[in-house]
Amino acid sequence: MVRDDKVLIWTRSIEDWTSDRTLPPFMTPHCNAVHVPCIAVQGLNFTASVEPADYVVFTSANAVSFSMRVPELALITKSAASVYTHGEATAAALESFGIKATKIEVRTAEELSNWLAQHLPANAHISIPGADEPAWPMAPSLAKHGFNAKSYSVYQTSAVARDHTGRLWTSAEIKSLTDHWCGVIAFASPSAVRGFASVFKPRDNRLGKNLVAVAIGPTTRDAAAVHFQRVETAAVNSVSSLAEKAMEIYAS
Repeated sequence: MVRDDKVLIWTRSIEDWTSDRTLPPFMTPHCNAVHVPCIAVQGLNFTASVEPADYVVFTSANAVSFSMRVPELALITKSAASVYTHGEATAAALESFGIKATKIEVRTAEELSNWLAQHLPANAHISIPGADEPAWPMAPSLAKHGFNAKSYSVYQTSAVARDHTGRLWTSAEIKSLTDHWCGVIAFASPSAVRGFASVFKPRDNRLGKNLVAVAIGPTTRDAAAVHFQRVETAAVNSVSSLAEKAMEIYAS
């Protein structure tokens, strides 16, 4: 039932729900948390020829999960001189496969790309498994610096807001929710922002003012700022930090 009071909207995918359901917004009795998954992730049929690599770079936990299902990518990852990432969840995903990653203390894939360009040996071969439409074109960026960088598409992201079961909202539900929601909305990726905006269009109605957007990092913040008047950013690029910041704003 739609309630005309404060909500905390959580936009991570249904696939992430197993871990997300134990986060503070969903475990705190006084928090009216609503799961509105705004992205869906699907693995791709991998047929590419995998080239040898000195270094492997991951920018998401999904990239790790789907890459480890491809024997060729799993092999070059485990035999690489170093594996790099900038996210806590991504580093944890790699560790679950017995891979120790070097975590660079930057906030965005663009910043990670710049760090790699300054620190890797000239002409290094770099493998970058990830989404078919990455938020930052890391391979072309590194290629401009003279590296042999190759990206591999292992999954795709569909960006559209649905209910917690994965059902599309009806036009009547969208109108009712748009008329009633106020509070906080948390985004873990620019794709989630696009998924929410494509359905609820906050820039064109009261949601842009009545929902405070909380972003996991600078790239997501910039995407949310197009649609919401107030945008806050988590202290670090992690889901737990995103939840903490969202709860802080919700309780204020």
